[in-house]
Amino acid sequence: MTSKIERPRVELLTDERGAYGVGIVVPNFGGRAADFQISAIYRPDRIPEEEKFGLSPILQPIPPTTLRPVHWGAEGQIADQLHEAMIAAAGLPRKDPRNTWWSDDPKVQAVNRQKYYGLKRAAIAITNRLVYEALAAAAAPDLLKIARRFPLKCCRWQIYKAICRSARMAQLAETFPLLAYLATMSGHYADREKIERRAELRRLIEAGAKLSTIAHVAVIPMALRRIKPGVVATQGITEACELDERSLWELIPPTTEAQKRWAWAMYRASTIGGPYSEWVARNAHLMGNTKNVVAAQISDISDWVRASYAAGIPAHVQRALGGHNHGSKYITRPFSPDMSLTTVRDLCGAWHEAVALADPKVNVPLPAPWRGAEKIDDMDIVPLTSTVEIALEGRTMHHCVATYIDRVVWGDCYIFSLRNGHSVATIEVVRAGETAQIAQMRGPCNAMVSPAIAAKIKKWARQKDKWTLPPKEQPKLAGWDPDDCEIPF
Repeated sequence: MTSKIERPRVELLTDERGAYGVGIVVPNFGGRAADFQISAIYRPDRIPEEEKFGLSPILQPIPPTTLRPVHWGAEGQIADQLHEAMIAAAGLPRKDPRNTWWSDDPKVQAVNRQKYYGLKRAAIAITNRLVYEALAAAAAPDLLKIARRFPLKCCRWQIYKAICRSARMAQLAETFPLLAYLATMSGHYADREKIERRAELRRLIEAGAKLSTIAHVAVIPMALRRIKPGVVATQGITEACELDERSLWELIPPTTEAQKRWAWAMYRASTIGGPYSEWVARNAHLMGNTKNVVAAQISDISDWVRASYAAGIPAHVQRALGGHNHGSKYITRPFSPDMSLTTVRDLCGAWHEAVALADPKVNVPLPAPWRGAEKIDDMDIVPLTSTVEIALEGRTMHHCVATYIDRVVWGDCYIFSLRNGHSVATIEVVRAGETAQIAQMRGPCNAMVSPAIAAKIKKWARQKDKWTLPPKEQPKLAGWDPDDCEIPF
């Protein structure tokens, strides 16, 4: 692939030993006078010491359904450049078309849109076929298996390069993934101390030092050997290293996804730290099975904990420190790290309810419900028509829907409750033009509702003739999917 070509063409990179990667030559890339080669090299003996920033291989084919292949490392860059060449060959301008699709005629737009995405799928398929072939011929299978356990976008390539060059590093990547990650991280944006520490870690690893010695230099506890490769770059790992009570490290969950939630919980709790972080370390695994559910609970509980701490500080001291009481006067029993999750949820819910109801802006009658009570099969769906009902819903369901009272007062949304003898789901409905649309629906502790119940609620919401909205213009929210909501109750 040394000769120039007029248009990009993806090819296997080969030498006298056979294939060693995949590449593409892009003539006049980015307006440059010279050609530019984008390559993904897999064979250990051909891996360069340094690659251009942002072009690291991902060591796998590109997902065929992705809309932005350029985000998938060097392989994605190759597919993206091939796609642009195919667009040009089809006689379409080489620019982002998604506003006009190169025409003002809707029929022509539809044809061009179909052509654009068809060529994108073709470009990804061509690139992936060669990536499969190159990986089979050039990559070290055992080392590739180890590297693929690490996060794709932040450290997989760094790990692969390191373990291709050092048998000791390959052994470390299997026995203590977090240490291997810290020793192989890229030097981009690292301060001098971190760079020197990384160099020392590599020296100790190659010298065959004990794991305990290497972990001491890295300032991480040996208990974090349990951290899975896919979790090493998750926010919260640094905060976990700072826990004072060593027995808490034994509470790290066993699976990758559970560890990610645990680490994320530690990160969110670190804004307060101390005994609260230790409490979160003990209880995060009980808070739910999705990141959003855990994050929402920790956010709510954190507000209550701050108020608990502020309750013990005289008002004049708070003023001197430039703070405020954070609703501390509504604390009936302050936070203690030996409390159970159930106790904390109850106290936190009661506090949120008291704070919400004390706000003079919401201590007024609510607007008329946008829709009356109805039955959905054997369940009832009812509007919450008073501040007390909304606050009670929040306490019963262990979430902070009470903080939405002001939005209901202003006519921005309405809150409904799905019940089957007890509350099953809390539903926030918002405006979508001239009708209503579900913004979110959550079960107890912000849990996602089951697909069967979600389908029934969506069917209920689609009955447009049954909604009566107050006369207030609101922006359209068409396309809002409650399953994608990032800010639960």
